[in-house]
Amino acid sequence: MLLEQNEVALVLIAAVLFVATVILFFKLYHILYVPVLSQEQNEEKLLSAFEMQYGLSARECEVFRLAVKGRANGEIANDLYISESTVKFHMKNVLKKTSCVNRTELAVKFKKM
Repeated sequence: MLLEQNEVALVLIAAVLFVATVILFFKLYHILYVPVLSQEQNEEKLLSAFEMQYGLSARECEVFRLAVKGRANGEIANDLYISESTVKFHMKNVLKKTSCVNRTELAVKFKKM
């Protein structure tokens, strides 16, 4: 059976609308239901990548993480059960490895990553 021109146009429009609906459905599904990393997981990945990029030791990583959070040397020393001079030593190494002059520059460098 042959369709008239009006019927062909309607079938074509219906097909295009169906395809558009299917594409829109999958885009919305991807946006709404694909699991998104929590902020903590995302920050952890960024911290790990930064530490690996600059080859920080395990203790330097601990000091770096606390320094980026804005902790002072005394607070870092208390949290890690080490002396304040040890914190300064590790912080000096972190700054040297990352080519930063101070903690502020280090934090900025990390945030830009």
